[in-house]
Amino acid sequence: MAKQTRKHIYTEEEIESMHPGKAIESYMEYAETNTDELAGKLEIKPDNLQAIIRGGAGLSRSLMRRLARITDTPIDSWIEIQRRYEDALNEISDNADNPE
Repeated sequence: MAKQTRKHIYTEEEIESMHPGKAIESYMEYAETNTDELAGKLEIKPDNLQAIIRGGAGLSRSLMRRLARITDTPIDSWIEIQRRYEDALNEISDNADNPE
């Protein structure tokens, strides 16, 4: 018999805190940099970086590579941050489609 486990239902606040933009925002505080400077290093428009930070956009693989290089972190870290966020969104969508 399969063991039933209780699924965690994420709150909107938890989902927002998981977005990759929050990690970028934390890096910016640590590095004492601003949106314009980081966007320049990432070779993207400041408006695009702001959209990511606000949670309105995700990370592409090429942007993850540039973030890894600039932040001196493994690309796997950025991939995992994006994956966890997407998994949480999918869980919410699944729960909405299949309420218990």
